[in-house]
Amino acid sequence: DGSVSPLGGAWTSLTTTALDGGWYRVEGILERGTTLFRYRVGVALDASTVSYAGDVTKGIKVRKASLYRSDLGGMVDNPDTGDSYVPTTSATRYLARRGNHIYNGSEWVNAGYLNESEARTQLLHTTDTLVTQSHTVTAVPHTLHFTGTGTITLSGASTAGPLVGTGTGENNRVSLTFTPTAASLTLTVSGTVTNAQLEVGSTPSSYIPNLAASGTVTRAADTIQVDAGAAPWPTPNVIGPELVTNGTFDTDTSGWTATGGTVSQSLGQLTYARSGAAGGEGAHQDLTVTSGSVYKVSFDIVSVSSGSGVVTFSGLTDATLGVGSHEKIIKATSSSVIIGFWCNDGESVTIDNISVREIDPLSVSIQMDGTMTYADENALVTLRHLLWSFDASNRIQSYVSTVSTASGQQYFNQISVGVSDIIVSAADRFTPGINVPFNLASRHGSTFVNGAVDGTALTADTTPTALPDLSATALQIGYDHMGNIGMLRVWADDLGDENLELATS
Repeated sequence: DGSVSPLGGAWTSLTTTALDGGWYRVEGILERGTTLFRYRVGVALDASTVSYAGDVTKGIKVRKASLYRSDLGGMVDNPDTGDSYVPTTSATRYLARRGNHIYNGSEWVNAGYLNESEARTQLLHTTDTLVTQSHTVTAVPHTLHFTGTGTITLSGASTAGPLVGTGTGENNRVSLTFTPTAASLTLTVSGTVTNAQLEVGSTPSSYIPNLAASGTVTRAADTIQVDAGAAPWPTPNVIGPELVTNGTFDTDTSGWTATGGTVSQSLGQLTYARSGAAGGEGAHQDLTVTSGSVYKVSFDIVSVSSGSGVVTFSGLTDATLGVGSHEKIIKATSSSVIIGFWCNDGESVTIDNISVREIDPLSVSIQMDGTMTYADENALVTLRHLLWSFDASNRIQSYVSTVSTASGQQYFNQISVGVSDIIVSAADRFTPGINVPFNLASRHGSTFVNGAVDGTALTADTTPTALPDLSATALQIGYDHMGNIGMLRVWADDLGDENLELATS
């Protein structure tokens, strides 16, 4: 449950109470005179006890001892401080859930960071050794799960099941998902039922203890992100000459034509004053470019009499540009384009430092692996591995769909200035379940987007004309995702399809 159960301060020996089967992290400080040694070990335990012991005859003591429950999401390592010791208190402490271990059918394996983006509420009480109880439920999917050799029989709002245990320990956790009517649900317990949980949701989440004899306990949703500006992002690599004639207006307005108004030069800047209903391209000039190549368009809007101006380049029109320095990256769709600036009738716009130069296509590549727990909910977006979003019109995202006949269709989506490009896997690429493994990678660029799943690249889309600018936007990991995150890698480069396959193999 992400909680920590410290064993105490300084002692020569100590034995815990009985532990349910799972993976634990035992650690402490061994002290001998003035010398300190850190002791850490991961152990898989059945329903048994664990002991710490110093050697008094050799002057060895154990300090700062802690025991962390890893397979339930307890923190087993703390790279931020190098010390995960939490002093004994009467209240549970919840910490980051790194090093989460899951049982793969034969052994406990480190699955990485446990991420549960949905808040869940434990509806049961006396969950360590469950007793028969009743609760009012609503007509939405619920999931019941526990460990042990007993049985839970449902009555009242649902007669699904019964749910029968297969053994003690987390490796024997069983679950049942059902949709009750809106009424009172009775859970009748027989035999040994431990670490039980009833929650709203189509899948089980990690165990939330409620050892009290009544009430509920809620675990908040997990959030994890790479802060804005911290993730690698490409910078333009200029490979072509300056295409704009007289973009700094040092002496005159030569090279520029006015449509629907007039242009004038003052203090090394150009002002376009619109004086007709047909503004056209305003202050503009024609450029010869290479169709399909990528260009960096940069300029300064010094002033606009009404607050905003419009810039036009090839297929780009942006009517929301205010005073300041601006940069646009765009793919040319023809060999002849226009760079132009205009404003509303009766108003004016002053511009300076206009430049258009060819660059290498901007690109960023992302790889992510882990496990996911999901059900077929007939939803377009059933879970989302990551979301890198400035707004709904400019984002990169990776998600799984179960809409219509899809059982686990992988989507890689790139949206720039409202234009969406999507790469899609087979409809049955994944099968709904608990801790379903995945290994994904995608490459996003000014002229392409593609993805790969478990060592196989999909078919690239070469129709994109721009990469959304997410350089100052936080990358949200496990945005709508229940499961584990093993690794996330980001490159400010295009890996290419071959390396996408290598990265996911």
